[in-house]
Amino acid sequence: MNKHIKLLVSVLFIVIIMLTFGLTRFYFDVSKNTGTVKEPVEIIKYMNNDSSNNRIFESDNNLYGIIDTNERIIVSPQWNSLKFAGNSFCIASRKINNQLLFGCIDYEENIIVPFVYKSLEPRLIGNVTIYIATVKDDNSIILYNNSFQPLLNYSCKSVEFKNNNIILSNNENTYTYAFAENNLILKEAVVCDKALDTDLRLVSSSRILLSKLDSAMLEKALRNFSAYVTYAFSGDFSLIDNSDSNNVPSAYTVFAPQSSVFLTASLKEVDRISVYNLKESDGTQFMYVSATVTTDIEYSENEEVLHAQREYTIKSKFRYSDSTIYMVSGSIDDMSFIPDIPEIPSEETTQEG
Repeated sequence: MNKHIKLLVSVLFIVIIMLTFGLTRFYFDVSKNTGTVKEPVEIIKYMNNDSSNNRIFESDNNLYGIIDTNERIIVSPQWNSLKFAGNSFCIASRKINNQLLFGCIDYEENIIVPFVYKSLEPRLIGNVTIYIATVKDDNSIILYNNSFQPLLNYSCKSVEFKNNNIILSNNENTYTYAFAENNLILKEAVVCDKALDTDLRLVSSSRILLSKLDSAMLEKALRNFSAYVTYAFSGDFSLIDNSDSNNVPSAYTVFAPQSSVFLTASLKEVDRISVYNLKESDGTQFMYVSATVTTDIEYSENEEVLHAQREYTIKSKFRYSDSTIYMVSGSIDDMSFIPDIPEIPSEETTQEG
C-alpha cells in the first residue's frame, strides 16, 4: 500500500480503537491549559528529567506531574505514574473506574494514545524505540512507533522479537516484519483457514507480493479461496463473498470430471498453496491463489463402486488495489478422470484358481 493509504488507515484504526471502547474524552477530561494550577502543589520528591531538564515530580497526594526549568508546572499532578517517552511525550497512568490504565500524553496534557491499556512498554529495536500496548479488556496488542502512531492497522494476540524481526501472531496466522525507518516491512506471512474441515496453510515470502498486500487482504484472499474450494466440492455458494457484483455461480467451476464412470468426489487434502500475479493482454494485473487438491473419487466399473485418489490444480482469480481485494472467478485445471487400470491376476494366482 502507498504512504497516503497507510496514513489514512492508521487514522481510521485510531478512531476504531476509540469507538470500540466507547471513548469520547478517553474516560476523563483534562485541561489543555496546564501552565497554572488552581491550588498550591507541595512537591515532595523530584524524579528523573528529560533532555530539556523538565522534571517529573511527586506531589503530596502521591500523584505525579512535570515541572519545567522555570519551576512552572506544565503537567499537573493528577497521574498515578509518569515516564518520559521522548519528543515531549509521556507514558502516563491513571485509575479509571478502579482500574489502572495506561496511555500517552504530551506536555500540554493532550491525549496522544487512549487510556485503554493495562501496559504500555518501550522496546528497543536496533537503535529505535517502539511501544507495545496491551489492551485491558481483551489482552490484544497494538504496536506504536516513537511518535506514538500505530505501526499497523490491526492488533495481534502475541508479539515476539527475534533477530531484529518482529513476529506477530493471531491464532494460527503469523506475520514476520522487519523494522526499518520507523516502519514495519512484511517479510513473511503464514495464513491459515479451512475448507470442508480440511486445513489450508498459505506461506508467502515474496517481497513484491507482500509489498502490495497487507495482512487483512491476505486473510481475505485465503478465506475466499477456501470458500471456492468448499463450493467446488459441495455446491454451497453461500460462503463466497458477494461484494463483487460479478460473483455468480457461473464464474466458478464445480468439481465434476467429464467421465461416464464418475459418481462423486470428496476433498482429502489441500496443499502447495501459492499466490502470484499475472498480467493479462490488456495490461490488467490480477492475483491468483492456486493449490493442489487431493480428491477421493468414487466411480463405477462393471457394476462395482470403486475409489481412486487424484490430484488437481484449483485456483481463484482476484482483482485488487491498494486497499481492497475481490475474488472474481474460480477454476480447476484439466478436470479429467481415467479409472485405475484393473490389476491383472498373476499366473501363479490363476493356476491356484
